[in-house]
Amino acid sequence: MNNTIKINLVILINILIVFTTIAPGCSKEFGEEYIAPALTHQLIKVGEYEIPVDSVTSTRISHYQYFTHDTVEYFSMLNTIKQEINAYNLNTKTLSFKIPLHLEGPNGIGNLIGFNSGYYIHNLDSIFVLNRDHQRLYLLNSRSELINQFDLFQDKGQASGVLPPFAPMFVNNGKGIILNIQGAMSYNTPNKNYDERYATIIDLSKKSPHEYFLGYPEKFTKGAWGIDLHRISWTVNDLSNSLIVSYAIEDDLFEYSKDGKFLRRIEQKTNFINELRSITESESNFEARQKYVLAQSKYGPIYFDNIRKVYIRDFYGPMSDTDIQNGTYGSFRQSLIILDEQLEVIAIMKDKDFNAPIIFTNKEGIHRYKAQENENILKFEVFDLVKNQ
Repeated sequence: MNNTIKINLVILINILIVFTTIAPGCSKEFGEEYIAPALTHQLIKVGEYEIPVDSVTSTRISHYQYFTHDTVEYFSMLNTIKQEINAYNLNTKTLSFKIPLHLEGPNGIGNLIGFNSGYYIHNLDSIFVLNRDHQRLYLLNSRSELINQFDLFQDKGQASGVLPPFAPMFVNNGKGIILNIQGAMSYNTPNKNYDERYATIIDLSKKSPHEYFLGYPEKFTKGAWGIDLHRISWTVNDLSNSLIVSYAIEDDLFEYSKDGKFLRRIEQKTNFINELRSITESESNFEARQKYVLAQSKYGPIYFDNIRKVYIRDFYGPMSDTDIQNGTYGSFRQSLIILDEQLEVIAIMKDKDFNAPIIFTNKEGIHRYKAQENENILKFEVFDLVKNQ
């Protein structure tokens, strides 16, 4: 099998076997006929670039964040080899600085084992790092000094907090909002109902107890979906002060206020999710679960581009048994779906090959990471959204 395909399939499986999360409302029935939208725009590739990395940095990106500081734009990522955050200057395409994350000592935060531990840079004086094994959220500065820490296990039976890059933490009015996964649910048999506590609101002043919101759409009660298809992605629209929530097997989107109040369900006129089937008890082992997930239609991350005022939603078509067995893409299709501010589909870019859903946006365009066999570089493609003539 081609090494690039191997790398990409590993990335895909890792991404798809990660989160678990949640919103209210009824759903469209499975298998509704797909209605092609009238597309008004298209994504055009306008460039690409590479960023060199050193030999002690892993390019198997598990956590990343685009941020700005003093007008300088950075792409940051968690280097799992040395447990540090690397920040790359996007203008010079070079490493600008590293933030070590100490395992022990007065500033120690433990070992960030696993995909769901992660970080969020609010600013360089407020860097939040979550250790899922500890179930603690740590607040550091850019000198790696521990400023504060927050217990995520205040309430018994609460689902565990995570900081995945596709449902990033955000801060609103002195409170931090993070995603929770798993909790009291069945993975291989249908759930009659779900908890409504799959997002935690943390008072960063520690003056009030945690608050919770977010549950699953009704569609999830219609079958059993394993661990992986219970995942969620969200994105913050700072222009409308809202949170848009996307689910792996749900076409519709859900809008919340940034303080966790449900606002509305946004019904999608197109149906990309079809021919879903429930997972069986015999598919609960790791290998069978991988194959089950790859064979389903599903949504990946959602992002808001505040420059172009559009949403970017990643979608994965199903892989055939033959493709999965051979490690080839074949019938597999990945698409970037572009929605306007009213969450109407305006563009779809289809890919024959898989590309890791690592995306950020700025004035230059929509940047998408492209995995390479060369582990000494980070390669990005840049796209612009162009209106059809």
